[in-house]
Amino acid sequence: LAFEFIKTPNWKTPNGVDLLRKRLTKQGWKPGKLLPMKLGHMGMGARELDSVCQINRYKHKDPRTHVDDFLGAIGSFTFKIAVVGSASWGPIKGNIFTIKKMGLYIRDTYDFNGEYESLGVWKRSQCLTLLDVAEYVALLI
Repeated sequence: LAFEFIKTPNWKTPNGVDLLRKRLTKQGWKPGKLLPMKLGHMGMGARELDSVCQINRYKHKDPRTHVDDFLGAIGSFTFKIAVVGSASWGPIKGNIFTIKKMGLYIRDTYDFNGEYESLGVWKRSQCLTLLDVAEYVALLI
């Protein structure tokens, strides 16, 4: 799979930290809590991880900038980040969240209702480049 079109995902954006705080609070965490509190566990399924541990996302809407077999099949999608870890409090650093595992995954509805969700133009050996697609479409007109 080619992901060169996605910048390196960084969960620690202001929105990511805020969502992590909300997820922890929903599980019973409070700032300054002395006893560690866990968020998620390794036995959770994908849907449960998505609803409990997902803390950031990146929407990829326009696959026309780089077409390969992956984007030809998926089109527009949401790239998500989920974490499993524990929140604790220490007298020196204060509130700390320690990540045990981080998962990166793609969420897609496969509905083809977006502005541009083509399955690509293919020949036997590859998905055509954007220039090849433009030439192909010009021949159809």
